[in-house]
Amino acid sequence: MPDLGWQEILIVMVIALIVLGPSKLPEVARTVGEAFRRRFDVDAAPQTVLEALKTTGGITSFWTTRAVVPREVGETLTLGFSVAPAPFDLRLEQSDDHTVAWRTETFPPHWVGTTIRWDVEARDDGSVVSFRHDGFNNDSDAGHAAFTWGQIMVQLKHYAETGNPAPVFT
Repeated sequence: MPDLGWQEILIVMVIALIVLGPSKLPEVARTVGEAFRRRFDVDAAPQTVLEALKTTGGITSFWTTRAVVPREVGETLTLGFSVAPAPFDLRLEQSDDHTVAWRTETFPPHWVGTTIRWDVEARDDGSVVSFRHDGFNNDSDAGHAAFTWGQIMVQLKHYAETGNPAPVFT
């Protein structure tokens, strides 16, 4: 997914208004806004990135120092944060050679039922990571999560490329 500046977004919105019309545009905008997606390059092998996403040592090196990471699909990833009143609980939905996906169970409440998906593909000199967090009930919740996910992705990239732990939350 390309990075778009405000001018490009404005052009897309004008075209969408013309094509979809004023009655359909709000519905389409809501659907698009209910997800946060990002694609970025990592100068590390796909297996390195996937190990960071699939292991306690990996998650605690880029995301939070308080994590219990499942090995089997159906088990729960538990993440603790000093600013949260309860641990985040994410059920592992998929874990294979290219993808890790979790579904939020009970906490945080505005994430319940949302899906977090990481797809990792090889490129000539590293990996391309496609991230997606979707299923939010409203645009505001997706927007709030986007800032934090940006920080987490920066640290995942740093950890995968250097091996130096620097979690966002300690």
